[in-house]
Order: sequence, then C-alpha cells, then structure tokens
Amino acid sequence: WTLSDAQGATLGEFEQADEVLEVLASDVAAQVLTLLGRDAVAPIETAPRLALVIAPIIGAPGNGRVALARAMAGTLEWRGMALATEPGDNTLLILGTVVMSDAEPGVQRIEVVWEVLKPDGQRLGVINQANTLPAGTLDGEWGAIAAAIADGGATGVLYLLEKIGL
Repeated sequence: WTLSDAQGATLGEFEQADEVLEVLASDVAAQVLTLLGRDAVAPIETAPRLALVIAPIIGAPGNGRVALARAMAGTLEWRGMALATEPGDNTLLILGTVVMSDAEPGVQRIEVVWEVLKPDGQRLGVINQANTLPAGTLDGEWGAIAAAIADGGATGVLYLLEKIGL
C-alpha cells in the first residue's frame, strides 16, 4: 500500500499480506491513520461470515446435476454470498432436487425443490420452482436453462435468508 498526497508525493508505504477482507480493511484503515498522524482505531470485530454449501443435485437428467449445481453456486456467489465446499459451524446446506414428469404428450413438467438446512439438519425453508418444457429438452446439456433456474432459485434462497434474519 502506498499513501500519496494530491500531487502524487508518497507520504508512506507498508505491505499487507492478509487474505481476509474484513481484517484487511481494518488493518489498512489503522495504517493510513498512523501515516496521517492520527490515533489508530480498534479493529472491527465481525461475526464469522455465513457460507453456503451447494450439495449435488438429485434427480436431474442430462448434465443437470453438474450444470444446475454450478449455476446455483455461481449465481449465489455473484449476489454476494460466500460459498464453502464442506458443511461447518457457519454454513447452511442448499439441497436441490429435480423431479421430471409427463405433463401431456410431447411436454414434460420440471419441478425443482431447493431446501435450506442448518448444519444440524434443521430445515429453514423450501423454495419450489416448476415449469413445462418440450419433452427431452433436459436430456442432454442444460445450458441457459440451468442459469435461469438457478437465478430463480437463488432469489428464493436469498429472500428466505433475509426473512429469517440471516
């Protein structure tokens, strides 16, 4: 880090190697205040950040198991949620289940159920999505359909988390 005045002259420099954003921001603020000759403030204490674990998708045909899990993880991360690879004390588990059924000749109904669980298995809520597609549409690559489903599912997950105060 380099602190410069308006003319570009260096007022001070220091190195920072921390990877945790909250610690980084707090440390940088203290260093800048010190370089400016002001009293450093106490570091900000924050609660451990909640992270989400996306479990493998159950029941999805074609490449849906991978495509839908990847799309949901990417969408939640893009919307600011932290992700984890394994459950832990500060994680919630997102379970996705796909159920396919025949709606009428040549048309399939897809239902996606997202469950949000605490680490101890307690269910916090369920998000349901359903639609119809031409039969066989999801037998191969899901492509943009996975992204659309994940977008709707992520909206539901974030609404649920907000509603219960997490």
